[in-house]
Amino acid sequence: MKTNYVLVDCENVQSPAISLLKSEQFRVWIFLGQNNTKLKKEVVLAMQQLRERLEIIDMEGSGKNALDFHIAYYLGFLAKEDPNGFFHIISGDKGFDPLIGHLRSKHLLAVRSESIEAMPCLQPPKKANCSPNEKELLELVIADLRRRKASRPGKLKTLLGTIRAVCGKELPDSKIDSVFKSLVKLSYVKVEGTKIQFTGL
Repeated sequence: MKTNYVLVDCENVQSPAISLLKSEQFRVWIFLGQNNTKLKKEVVLAMQQLRERLEIIDMEGSGKNALDFHIAYYLGFLAKEDPNGFFHIISGDKGFDPLIGHLRSKHLLAVRSESIEAMPCLQPPKKANCSPNEKELLELVIADLRRRKASRPGKLKTLLGTIRAVCGKELPDSKIDSVFKSLVKLSYVKVEGTKIQFTGL
């Protein structure tokens, strides 16, 4: 079973459902900023139950995106230590999405969820393998294409290869095709024969 590394942005997520992470597959990092002066009783009690599987990062100092940089540092460190793990950022901050997209382009399993409850591996059984759902895959691809700017693929075959690189080689062709069709349906991509144009990025 893969280890799930869960990095919680407590500046953004005020009352994380830590009690859902009791299973041995989870390792949890709680990131506290200067404004995190209080934690609810149920959160503290749940944290105590994790024992050695929990680490608290109490950030000193302040600054724009300071906590985000801390999370990015630990995420990179953990990904190097265990490239076969599954990495979760728990935050409503969409600024993490380009980082998630980059990790997936390196064939690492990573996803951002707005709450612990929304983590893919805590969804109904059909999603119990901790793989991102279609909406999350689409968001990862859009973030990656935006980051590429002038180096975006110009041909349909290349775009499909890019989608697979971001989403993961283990996904079936039907998933890749579904993400591509969503890009077209949402007017991010226009197809002209074998060539493509990006219209909504």
